[in-house]
Parts: sequence; C-alpha cells; structure tokens
Amino acid sequence: MESAESRYAHLLQPIRELTRNWEIDVASELNDYLEEVSFLSGNPAGPEPALGSVPL
Repeated sequence: MESAESRYAHLLQPIRELTRNWEIDVASELNDYLEEVSFLSGNPAGPEPALGSVPL
C-alpha cells in the first residue's frame, strides 16, 4: 500500500515549488537596492538619512 505522501506527491509538488519563490532574504535585497540607487544618484556615502533622524 502506498503512503499518503507518495500517493499525493504529484499534487504537492507544485505547491512546494511555489513556496521556493517566496524564500527571499528581504533585508539583503533591500540593501543591494539601496546601494545601487545611491551609486546611480552619485552619492557614494549611501542613502540620505531620513528627516528627523539623529546622527549617532
């Protein structure tokens, strides 16, 4: 007799593949984006601080 997992594997595979699309390191992607935008804007020091922020 087949196990439930092997029996329905063909149905679960597309769901598993979709979940891999959402495995994103958001912080890393945003950091890369900010670096690229800073470079393109001609600001090598990085993005400008937000209004009202206090420098450390």
